[in-house]
Amino acid sequence: MMPQRRRKVGFALVLVLGVMLLLTLLVAAIAFTVRGELNVTAAFEDQVRARYLAHAGLHKALTELMSDNPGIDSYTETWTERRTEDEGWHSEDGTFFVRVIDESGKLNINTADRETLVAFFTQITDDGALAEEIADSIIDWRDGDEEPRLLGAESDYYLSLEQPYRAKNAPFDSPYELLLVKGITRDIFYGNPNSGIPPLPELVTAYSATPNVDERGLPRVNINTATREQLLEALGDILTEQEIDAILRFRDGTSQQPSGQQPFGQAPQIGTQPVPPTARPPIGQRPMQPGMGQTGFQRPQQPTQPRPSQQGQAGLRPSRGAPEEAIEQPPQGVFGVPRAGSQFGSGQRPMGRQGSGQMGGQTGGGQRRRQIRSPLDLRPVLPTEKLIAIWERITTTDQPVLYGLVNLNTAPPEVLAALLPDNPTAVDEILTYREQNGGFRSVGELLNITSLTQAELQRLVPRVCVKSATFRIRAAGIVGNHRAVHLIDVIVERRLNLSTASDTLTANESVPTVQFIVRTWKER
Repeated sequence: MMPQRRRKVGFALVLVLGVMLLLTLLVAAIAFTVRGELNVTAAFEDQVRARYLAHAGLHKALTELMSDNPGIDSYTETWTERRTEDEGWHSEDGTFFVRVIDESGKLNINTADRETLVAFFTQITDDGALAEEIADSIIDWRDGDEEPRLLGAESDYYLSLEQPYRAKNAPFDSPYELLLVKGITRDIFYGNPNSGIPPLPELVTAYSATPNVDERGLPRVNINTATREQLLEALGDILTEQEIDAILRFRDGTSQQPSGQQPFGQAPQIGTQPVPPTARPPIGQRPMQPGMGQTGFQRPQQPTQPRPSQQGQAGLRPSRGAPEEAIEQPPQGVFGVPRAGSQFGSGQRPMGRQGSGQMGGQTGGGQRRRQIRSPLDLRPVLPTEKLIAIWERITTTDQPVLYGLVNLNTAPPEVLAALLPDNPTAVDEILTYREQNGGFRSVGELLNITSLTQAELQRLVPRVCVKSATFRIRAAGIVGNHRAVHLIDVIVERRLNLSTASDTLTANESVPTVQFIVRTWKER
């Protein structure tokens, strides 16, 4: 009996040990699962925190752009880079970093002409023949036909590739489409850090836009169609009535160069004191408006006398050569803004009258009216310092937004060199001027660049600006030591509304409203 009893006791012990082992394994499995779930939960929490930090940086950048003066944009602006510590915010071990890039500082591949494209890609590739092939191929890609240029390519070429596709025959929606264009290799597109050549997306764009407003953010006056009263209202604080009358006589073809006008290249005289040609335009102090930050752009109060009624724009359309799809069919906006196809608010002031002042038109006296192509045409009429001072207040078009202009204040050297391929000295002088003066306040300050010839000025002036309406915002939210990172890359177009609130303001007071139209949005 004893051996049998011992066997039973030993079996029970083994059974107990087995059950304990199973329970231990079960507990370990549960603990492992719970720990994994906790890690997943913690990672998800970090990712959510990183996402909201990135969005905080994005909205901070938008806030800066809302209060910024739309009349001047440069690389010295406060919106260029922002960090959490810059705002005095503390979020345990989380932070955000946001960078804003002016898209108008880049070369617009939808509007650049062949000569500019050849000059640009000659710098990038150091091969003139390849640059001409790329230029022709870009133009063939964006035009609406299937007729290839001499060195270009249309669908016949692309369909013969190993992975065939058709030419777009429409404007570029993104610089990354260049990877599909004949002649553009990945090495060209992504640049060469060793030789200091940046990637193409840092130099070219499909989204550059410029508001047709003056240095105060007010709509410019069309010098070709404006009446004397409109010119007095817009320019009366800078020009005398005699000078405005001289502009009108010059425009209407009833006068020649006034007596005593200094010839090209010499400093004009005012009274007995010479004025140096480097004089900058006077930028007046802007009154603060309640409800806006003390350091941001503030809209000045309108003059007491309203402008005469003018014909408004039927819609917002880009200038010739710009992609109409970017205006008529954009992505859905955010932040409570409408699609890009919508018009400004009902209180928008029109930019000027249409249907008058065209080449070949005649004045009441039978004289042929001059078509002023740019403020540069007024050099025979005004002293240089006066011309620079009014430069940003006048326009030759009624379009509220201009497309394809390059911002002198933010353009990299490669883009400026593409605009002035035969004058590297002028490129260096422009870079030095904007560095020493904190940027150009007016395109007219190009008159201070002594190495620019008159022919180069005539070609350069209509292609550049000192402000922007399109910005790329890159925001990153970071938690811990990069335990979680969330990135947002968005391109927005800033549009300015001038609406009147008759119940609280007088008829001549306007409330500036900024709208952001989303062009592209990437988030990961």
